[in-house]
Amino acid sequence: MLILALAEAELGDIDAAAAAGSMALGCGRPVWPTMVLAGKLDHSLAGSIARSAQTADYHARCIDAAERLGRPLTRAKTTP
Repeated sequence: MLILALAEAELGDIDAAAAAGSMALGCGRPVWPTMVLAGKLDHSLAGSIARSAQTADYHARCIDAAERLGRPLTRAKTTP
């Protein structure tokens, strides 16, 4: 589901990306690879111009999921 969300974000459908990402994080206790993808999506959504309530909700879910996993949320680094 997070790969779909990343694709939606890449296509510019920020609300659909945030909704798919939130759904993915709501499916139980996340594992490390899930959180890597979640961090990439969070980074992508944070860089978007069109911020919405869904992007804010997704970010909050990312932080919550990272805390449940016991790891800080790390956003993917970009190269200039």
